[in-house]
Amino acid sequence: MKKWLKFWKLSSANRARIVLSILSLGAIKLGLKFLPFRILKKSISGVYFPVLKQKPSSSIGEIIWAIDRVSPYLKVKCLARALAADFLLRHQGYSTQLRIGVAKDENGTLTAHAWLESEGQIAIGRVPNLSNYTALPNLKI
Repeated sequence: MKKWLKFWKLSSANRARIVLSILSLGAIKLGLKFLPFRILKKSISGVYFPVLKQKPSSSIGEIIWAIDRVSPYLKVKCLARALAADFLLRHQGYSTQLRIGVAKDENGTLTAHAWLESEGQIAIGRVPNLSNYTALPNLKI
């Protein structure tokens, strides 16, 4: 009940960002489970929601804030978070670059991490050991 009360105390713009984040993350989480990555990426690139272009537009920080608030409840991982941020930021007119990197952990096991860059900065997916990851070449989708 407290969570709903907190939600309704948010500004209408922040409530809209939360709802769009829930819808985006939920759809992407399902897509990652049931679709090949190439098809999912192409699909979300072609989706258009006029409501995302309403003024005032959201800042990068506002969009990331909403994704950060929703992510724990949907139990999504870094790739879903980066794809949702990519989708929402692109619809606001921001230029983005999805990055996927690989590294070996202390046991020699290969690990992967996804993050999103926008305007020369990491928008989402910053982790303390990000410099250990070698970014894979950009996917041409």
